[in-house]
Amino acid sequence: ASYDAEPIVDPQEALQRLLIEQDLREALERQEFDLHYQPIVGLRDGGVRGYEALLRWRHPAHGAMSPAVFVPVAEASGQIVPIGHWIIDTAVSAAARLCRSAAVSGPETVSLNLSIRQFDDPLLFPTIESALERHGLAPRHLKLEITESLVMSDFDASHALLQRCKDHGIGLAVDDFGTGYSSLSYLHRLPVDTLKIDRVFISELENDIGQLKVVRSIIALAGALRRD
Repeated sequence: ASYDAEPIVDPQEALQRLLIEQDLREALERQEFDLHYQPIVGLRDGGVRGYEALLRWRHPAHGAMSPAVFVPVAEASGQIVPIGHWIIDTAVSAAARLCRSAAVSGPETVSLNLSIRQFDDPLLFPTIESALERHGLAPRHLKLEITESLVMSDFDASHALLQRCKDHGIGLAVDDFGTGYSSLSYLHRLPVDTLKIDRVFISELENDIGQLKVVRSIIALAGALRRD
């Protein structure tokens, strides 16, 4: 007879995840989260085209904690949903202030990454819509980044939500393109504006002819999918 092996759980790792989950429950109330804004730079002229909002956590005991450590715990526990609401409101508010600044013309976009737990949240679009209206930011200045696997988990529901965002004027991007499962028969139906090539294909672009060919193919695909 054969038996399915039980997964081996490291007690220390399990305890760490439990402690992180407990601390996450109070992190929002304690205002321990920050957003860092990574510039998106145009290759032609080096000008800033927008910013990508990146979540950071100032843990009261451990200091700056890597998102690679706490984000999976937040997603597994569902806490990424209220945290995501905070990210949306904070990023939209910051972008609106920048657009109103007399010193700059404002970012072309501020980009936010969405997880599958956020995508399943029925309050996601109302939260986005409310933040845009409350802070006075035009929808064209906001871009939502999703992954291929997120979309393919429930294509019909994902397509409906993405189309709703698109109809509202919000930009859409497929993040880490090329690393997840996708089908061209589905991809061409998505109302996305941007394909973000995963870094695995560009890390050695100057030295690897194979990577160069893949990147050129993705760029050609993006051009073919472009909507007039």
